[in-house]
Amino acid sequence: MLYCPLDAFESAATLFPRVDFFDIFTEIERFNGEGRLTFEDGVYANIESYEPKRESCFESHRRYADIQIVLRGSEYIDVCPVSALAPASYDETRDISFYDADDVPGSEDVTASGKNCAGKFCKTHQSHIHMTPGNALLLLPEDAHKPCMFDGIWGNAILKCVIKIPVEQLKA
Repeated sequence: MLYCPLDAFESAATLFPRVDFFDIFTEIERFNGEGRLTFEDGVYANIESYEPKRESCFESHRRYADIQIVLRGSEYIDVCPVSALAPASYDETRDISFYDADDVPGSEDVTASGKNCAGKFCKTHQSHIHMTPGNALLLLPEDAHKPCMFDGIWGNAILKCVIKIPVEQLKA
């Protein structure tokens, strides 16, 4: 995991030497609306808007690294090492694993709602990141994350870009 301002992202970009981040960020800025942008070498970006959630589950991906960028609004993303979570089933088609919060070792329910994935966090390993425009969060396959979380600001519609980079693009 790496969280930094977009203008400092060149240090993270060295992990992906074959990916042209300048071109990707330029295209995202030019793109007006929601949808999918496709780039070279299997890289793509999804841009979508949504209302933040009060409840979410940890998820992870095996074939792609994520770069999450909030373009409008703000949200929290919780990040925890996959190794700190109980094993989850994997959906090969969607490249996603969801982790049941009740199976998070050492977890604590901060909402006491008792619902699946509600308000659970891994006390010893979790980062709680406030995502705002102008910042990027790089998540690797070993980083489980709980995105789209409500940050206390009502009427805060989110516009977010998630850039998906095949792990084969990682610097060896």
